[in-house]
Amino acid sequence: MYESMTVEELLEAKEGENIQFKEAKNRFDSGEATKCCCALANCGGGKLVFGITDARPRQVVGSRAFEQPERTRKGLIDKLKVMVDFQLFEYQGKRVLVFDVASRPLGLPVQADGIAWWYEGDSLIPMPEEIRRRIYAEAGFDFSGDYNDLTGKPAIADSIKTYGFSGNYDDLANKPTLGDNGFTGSYFDLSNKPNFAD
Repeated sequence: MYESMTVEELLEAKEGENIQFKEAKNRFDSGEATKCCCALANCGGGKLVFGITDARPRQVVGSRAFEQPERTRKGLIDKLKVMVDFQLFEYQGKRVLVFDVASRPLGLPVQADGIAWWYEGDSLIPMPEEIRRRIYAEAGFDFSGDYNDLTGKPAIADSIKTYGFSGNYDDLANKPTLGDNGFTGSYFDLSNKPNFAD
């Protein structure tokens, strides 16, 4: 799933949208780490490296940040909803921690505390609107602004009718079925009467 790299390969790697280096000799802010991992996911996935300087020539300085990487990994997964793994190296008596962050899902930017972060080169910024629109376009049709009349009922009700569902779509108590497509019986329990207009 992730490209494994040795410490020697990391020392030669270019910092940018897919690899970020943080010296973090003693500690690193977990909120900042979350933003960094969010941006890496939005840029196609990558590595957040602790214990190696970002200035060239890079040096291994070691890091005590995130002494329980399993716990940090779980927290990142819970917040970002993408896969995160980690590698721990002991290099010349110094600890190097690497978080491997998977790419965002198709058509959906990853957010940290309500903001989709992005790397422009090695600068961490809120995702530009143009990039966000391109990502949403990956998923296909955008239902967010498609209304069939001014009553506020989204056109999705018409789409459901198009696929052969029977029933009353204004008062969904009739429990639509797939009968028109050759299926029999009720496949939905809509007794809670959801309203497409909400």
